[in-house]
Amino acid sequence: MTILAYSPMAQGLLTGKFGPDHQFDKGDHRNGNRLFQADLFPLVQKALYALRPIAEKKGITMAQLALAWVIANHCVCAIAGARNARQVIDNAKAADVTLIETELAELDRISRPITDLIDDNPVQWTW
Repeated sequence: MTILAYSPMAQGLLTGKFGPDHQFDKGDHRNGNRLFQADLFPLVQKALYALRPIAEKKGITMAQLALAWVIANHCVCAIAGARNARQVIDNAKAADVTLIETELAELDRISRPITDLIDDNPVQWTW
């Protein structure tokens, strides 16, 4: 069985480009995403802070780290969104990233405080 991961960069959140004080425009669909809500967003920011050195050590972007993490499981494919050609090229480079077991364990440890709070509802929006 193969799993197709929708939004493997969590609507851009895992790219690290949205800081703790970021405000989305009215009508932006991310305003309704649970990961951007007041209860989870500070935990996400803490996780991003811990993930950044891993990406830097490997010489990759946060987006590439997120995608590489998802596709490290050989039964998972990812739909990676992009807004321009440069992002497409950068995202494709994630396929060349190898994460070793200790890195995967560290990524899991860092994400656990967030994922443990997310229930079994696959819909992450509060519309």
